[in-house]
Amino acid sequence: MLKNGQIENFKNYSQFQSVAEFNEHFGSWMEKFGREFTRSEKIALVQLSRFAVKVVGVTNLKIGTALKVLHEKYNGNGISRSTWKRMSAKAKKIGLLVVHEMKRDSGGQSSNLYVFMRFEGGGGNLDDSGGDRHLSNRNLSNQPEPPCAEKLNHHKTNNLETIKKDIEKNCNAVSELAAEPLDHTYTSDHVPRPFVNLVKVFFNNCDTIEEYWKMAKLAAYKYVLEKDHTLVLDVAIQAFKQMIRKLKKVRLKKPIAYYYTIALNKFADQFYQELDEIGEKDVYGM
Repeated sequence: MLKNGQIENFKNYSQFQSVAEFNEHFGSWMEKFGREFTRSEKIALVQLSRFAVKVVGVTNLKIGTALKVLHEKYNGNGISRSTWKRMSAKAKKIGLLVVHEMKRDSGGQSSNLYVFMRFEGGGGNLDDSGGDRHLSNRNLSNQPEPPCAEKLNHHKTNNLETIKKDIEKNCNAVSELAAEPLDHTYTSDHVPRPFVNLVKVFFNNCDTIEEYWKMAKLAAYKYVLEKDHTLVLDVAIQAFKQMIRKLKKVRLKKPIAYYYTIALNKFADQFYQELDEIGEKDVYGM
């Protein structure tokens, strides 16, 4: 157990330089693993992320305190302790959270220190083949030298030179094609056409269009609204228009980050509005 103390004492546990960076990584976690959590568990996880702001990505919290906040926020429609624990267990299992038990000066557990981890994309095993790759290189280095050019007859030498030139020519053509940017007509079919038609006016590049749509989806996943396709499209369009208006007035260092923040706020408003409506229905028996 760690000794309890002020949250500032645990700054060294933070994995992030800013709230924006934390939100980006949290969104990536939710995009990949969001469907592993129930709606109630997602509500708990989102609330936990909101506590982790003073020290970015870290919060010292009692479960009872978290449940009380959720209970009051949603007019008595909070979540259970078992739901919170299931959320915590799932988040730890996938690597999103590291949880440390905190102890009182007098002994016994007082709270938990929740530490959000960076999203590394599940790519930790990409280097597993490195040993084989190095082995192959070593084996190649031990192979006998090919016969020198003088030992080949003139006809074979000319053929090899011709083949080599053809290969180089084809490689150059492929490189030029790869370097050439692709316009909006190459955008993936999963991006709605109305969104493509809007963004192409300003960024006629399929990769850029797909990246903006991806950020809108990330923001929707964070607030469990990804299945409302009409809402996601509407928010994506409105957020992009708002970003363009801002660009007309000032220079933005990272326009897509500004766009993501706008979309995130719009989804947050919708998320809490829906929860308030659920609370009112329960209160008035509707």
